[in-house]
Amino acid sequence: MSDFAKEDVENFIPKILLSKTAVEQDDPSDCDGELANPGGPNNTGDYGDNNLLDIPADRMSLQFCRSDGSEWSDSVPDDPGSYYVRAVFAGGIIDNVEYAPCFSNVRKITYLPKTDPEITVTVSPEEPVYGDTITITATLPDDADEKVKFTLIKGSDSLDLGEPVTVTNGKAELKTIGEDYTISISPGDYTVRAVYTGDSRYNSVSADVPLTVGKAEPEIDVTAGDITYGETAVIDINCKYGSEQVNVSIDKIDYEEEYTLPDKKCTVRIPNLKPDEYTVTVRNINDDNYYER
Repeated sequence: MSDFAKEDVENFIPKILLSKTAVEQDDPSDCDGELANPGGPNNTGDYGDNNLLDIPADRMSLQFCRSDGSEWSDSVPDDPGSYYVRAVFAGGIIDNVEYAPCFSNVRKITYLPKTDPEITVTVSPEEPVYGDTITITATLPDDADEKVKFTLIKGSDSLDLGEPVTVTNGKAELKTIGEDYTISISPGDYTVRAVYTGDSRYNSVSADVPLTVGKAEPEIDVTAGDITYGETAVIDINCKYGSEQVNVSIDKIDYEEEYTLPDKKCTVRIPNLKPDEYTVTVRNINDDNYYER
């Protein structure tokens, strides 16, 4: 007796090997023999008898009945339990020879319905900030072999994260910044949803995990060389990570201005400084992704 999931049973079309002088058989529901070829339409087997005929798989169908002796049915059963299964040939001409309707021997199976697999989803690092590569991992049973779709949800909005990922050895993993897909998730509170598409053994299931992305620290380089009296002070600003707007202030002269950095860079020129030591402060402003620093 063999165990099958429903999809396995639907794809299971055994061949009937008939004598070339076959006649209609009696109802074989009490037959203890195996199907002539339980392997499927691409498995012809080696039976060593030239007087047997292979019936093409597309000329056959399957029938099922409960092992308690109920009537045969053409429908794949939905309920779990023990069943008999047989292949049915409705009769017809094969290789210019007409054959009577007949059945294969009967095989007893235990039909197992699909189950809900256990699924968990995790994110790493646990406290990511803007610009981090976030790894999202869905864990399923080792024999799950279809795909997981990852979705980022915020309120009523959702975003599919790349293409569905095939489960391998019970894992499906997606990186937000990778070779084939890149997304920088803005700071905020989200839900990451992993949806397994289902397979011949398992139903489609999903799992959620909360994700909070924080603001990142800006990286601003400021250079200002010493000058002699009468020269114009030149301040170069390079905002490698941060907004396109900065606030520049200089102590002792009550100087404060905002500058736009179209290419993340700008140069500030201050003339007529008196001899003294000054401190230049550059602060990142008006940015949802970076802290003001």
